[in-house]
Amino acid sequence: MSPSPQPPVSAEPCAPDLAALLADRERAVAALEGELRLRDLMIDKLKHQLAGLRHHRFGAHSESLDRWACLWKIRRSPTR
Repeated sequence: MSPSPQPPVSAEPCAPDLAALLADRERAVAALEGELRLRDLMIDKLKHQLAGLRHHRFGAHSESLDRWACLWKIRRSPTR
């Protein structure tokens, strides 16, 4: 008699392991997205604070300098 066929042994994780791995990755992604949101908020806050300090130091002229710097950056950027 021939031996009964055995299912192939696989090194791949089974479905519950994959589900747990996916859940871990989703939690990690959510945590990183939260950190990114906090970083964006901090950058916006600091930009606003810097604009206020410039206005306090240089007056309304500082706001026109910001617009000029933005235009200068756009003109200097390489064209597509």
